[in-house]
Amino acid sequence: MPGFAKPTEKTEDIFWGQRNLELPFKLEENGLIAERRFSYSGTYWEDGSDEDVTGVAALMIFNPTDRMVEFAGIALEHAGGTEFFFVYCLPPNSRCLVLEKHRADYSVEPIQKCRGLITRWGDMTPESMEMAVALTDWGVTVKNRTYHTYDHVAVYYKMYVQQGDFYLGGVCYSAHMYSLEPKGSQWRPVYHVPEGITKVVAVQTVKAENAYSQ
Repeated sequence: MPGFAKPTEKTEDIFWGQRNLELPFKLEENGLIAERRFSYSGTYWEDGSDEDVTGVAALMIFNPTDRMVEFAGIALEHAGGTEFFFVYCLPPNSRCLVLEKHRADYSVEPIQKCRGLITRWGDMTPESMEMAVALTDWGVTVKNRTYHTYDHVAVYYKMYVQQGDFYLGGVCYSAHMYSLEPKGSQWRPVYHVPEGITKVVAVQTVKAENAYSQ
């Protein structure tokens, strides 16, 4: 698969004070689970550059809740510094392999602290009763099923590795449709994602005021 490399099998224990806690580790701040640490080599997805990297720190994050994580940050502290992992639009009961925000190298230093940063929860869902969404390798098409006009429809999508059942990269991409007429459809291109590994994670709609058509 172009641009994608599986993480190596290096993992680390987490130390909390003097107590050695092995991953997985549940964060008290938000209930998310830091499952495993990796040394990652492949395409760096988090900033849109799509550059090749080698030996970057990566963290598998699991959302065990029944709520959408709109944004969450996790910090891992060790003697060599602090690693930051940011994830956007992580659906309920799903996991995501997140690359370190600043491309920090994977470190074998014992982790001294693991903490959750700001967490935003959302009520977004991957399906919409009002819209039919079709995502391909080239673009996304939204069909308005209703007799209403919508000022704005946003489709959020992430890279998804089916054979591993995880999202790849904390980043979330989006496509936006405007002034979508009753029973109408619009198409937008998709960017950055390799062929065959995209998945819609959320659809948001904003209905136009007093826009009902028979």
